[in-house]
Order: sequence, then structure tokens, then C-alpha cells
Amino acid sequence: MIDDGAALTLLMRFAKTLVEHYDLDDVLTDLAGELRSVLDVAGAGVMLTDEHEDLRFVSSSDETLKQLEDLQIELDEGPCLRAYRTAQRVLATDLRDDPQFPRFGPRAVDAGRLAVFSYPLHYEEQVFGALNLYRREPGKLDERQEELGAAFSDIATLYLM
Repeated sequence: MIDDGAALTLLMRFAKTLVEHYDLDDVLTDLAGELRSVLDVAGAGVMLTDEHEDLRFVSSSDETLKQLEDLQIELDEGPCLRAYRTAQRVLATDLRDDPQFPRFGPRAVDAGRLAVFSYPLHYEEQVFGALNLYRREPGKLDERQEELGAAFSDIATLYLM
């Protein structure tokens, strides 16, 4: 369940920060940490491309997610990479038996994350990375969680621009 007051406060805070001086790493780290409670998910992380167009982990709400983000890069497989490569949302609702991610899925489940939702960070044709939301239980996000996930991915994209 979404905390409406916390979601509104977070949206206002990040909108205000956009028109002020900010440190990108700090903003993305703060965003990942805040999304956990606002969207009622187990955690959130952000992956971005570097100057060589390689995807890299930049922020996470906790160490487990950092390891899972790094694992996707190591395996060259996972929802976050797919969102980045296709510029489309990837909604992996049950990693216990998701045929899309045969190597990543079981390792995520072993780490206690049974679902992941990845949103591309993109503007027109250019994709910068992905925002990733993890859950400890299988199942879909509700419509409001999914919409807010997309809104926060758009906000993160604006910071990158």
C-alpha cells in the first residue's frame, strides 16, 4: 500500500531539487532509499550507463540489492538489463519460475527477492539506465505503485538530463 502523504512529499522534494544545485549520486541514492517506504517495496536501485555505454550500478537502498544489480551485469541477464536494452518496462512478477531470467531468477530468489520491476530511464531515443523495484513476495505491483514507479523513473531521467 502506498503512503500518499509520503509520495507527495517525495515528489515535491525531488521537483524542488531539480531547480537547485544537486549532486547526482546523492539524489539517486536518496531516491532509491525513499522509494522503498513510499512504494512499499523491499528495495530500489538505479543502474546507469557510463562513458563507454556500459551499464553500472550507481545506487541502491541496501547491500542485497547492490549485489543483485551487480549480478545482472556479471550474468548479462536480468530485468534491469532488459529494461535498459529495450527501453520498455519489465515486470518480473515471480522470479521462482520466470523463463526470461533462468540464471538471474534463482539467485534473486536465494537472496529473498521474488519479484522485480524495472523502468527504463530514457528520453526519446536515448536510454540512460533503469530504475528497479524489488519485492520479497511474488505478485504484481498495484496500478498506483506501477504508475508512481514510472513517474519516479521519469524524475530520475530529468536529473540525468
